[in-house]
Amino acid sequence: MNRRTALAIASLAFPASWALASMKISGTWTMTALDGNAVAGERRPYFKIADGQVDGFDGCNMFGGPLHPAGQISSTRMACPDNVAKLPIDLQAFAARLKHARIDGKVLHLPAEGGWAAATFEATAP
Repeated sequence: MNRRTALAIASLAFPASWALASMKISGTWTMTALDGNAVAGERRPYFKIADGQVDGFDGCNMFGGPLHPAGQISSTRMACPDNVAKLPIDLQAFAARLKHARIDGKVLHLPAEGGWAAATFEATAP
């Protein structure tokens, strides 16, 4: 197997992790806008990525777990009011959703995709 074939096979197996590593996405990101509307409030949705793990608050529930393999993130299951701004990310495909993000300085832009709303996040202190 040559190097090009090995890289192609590896990229099929780990595309989201490679994209996240190249983005330098580690840190805490707090949601500032959802579909172009400002997200205000004391408890805004956020996520923190460090050492292959993610944890955070989706607007109603706390969550956490490994980014890989997919489907390993667990969450509390509290009843939530309908008017709460929720994190527009499927927790069971977190890394796959983030691979479409773009980072400009301390701002992360997550485009609308697959029924999920567009969102903007700001790098914040942990």
